[in-house]
Amino acid sequence: MAAIRVGSHKKGLFVWVILIAGLVSASPALAESEAQTASFEPAPRMMKPAAAIDESGSVVVVRSKLINWMDQDLSEYFESGLPLRLSFKAAIFESRDFWLDAQLASTTVKKQVSYDPVKKSYTVIVLGGEEEISEEFVDKKEAMQRLLTLETEIPIHLFMEKHPERTYYAGVYCDVTAGEVDFPVGQLLWFLRTGYTTEWFYSEKISTQVLQSDGSGKKQPIGQPGWIPRPKGGTE
Repeated sequence: MAAIRVGSHKKGLFVWVILIAGLVSASPALAESEAQTASFEPAPRMMKPAAAIDESGSVVVVRSKLINWMDQDLSEYFESGLPLRLSFKAAIFESRDFWLDAQLASTTVKKQVSYDPVKKSYTVIVLGGEEEISEEFVDKKEAMQRLLTLETEIPIHLFMEKHPERTYYAGVYCDVTAGEVDFPVGQLLWFLRTGYTTEWFYSEKISTQVLQSDGSGKKQPIGQPGWIPRPKGGTE
């Protein structure tokens, strides 16, 4: 009986040794997995843009917003008082069967934000064409709303006035740089700059019903509902 008890004890001890060894060997993998999870940062991206012809039928209004935009490097620059520059591009594309889609017209909106550590205020500068608007904010949320939101117009006569029956959609992206390196110089000197350029993100089909009429003032539907552009884009 004593021999049986000793054998059972040794067997139990052996099982415990295996379990402990397994936990020890697995702990580096668990630690690495936790470290990867902790260091994960969402990729900067544009919200899926909304694009529509305004009531006058003269321009397409494109709206979007940059999200997940601040990484650690940009944060360090920003907190030290250096300006961050954002260059938004919005473009209109024509969907073409059996061929690559064509980019027909585009516009660029440049914005800059700088933080004053002494005054604890934020200055946002918006450059649209030749007009420059500078605004100072005490509330960070309001400053970021002004900085990251894109709303711009693209004249219709540049692309769809002659062919409103065709299929069009909008695309947007944003280039972000820190310091004094401006866009597009920042793209050429990518190895010297701090920042990034997002991918293109695309809207659904732009409805051209406002441009169509049968002579009685009634709008005529164009194209197929539910169409989604072929290029890959993001969703909110």
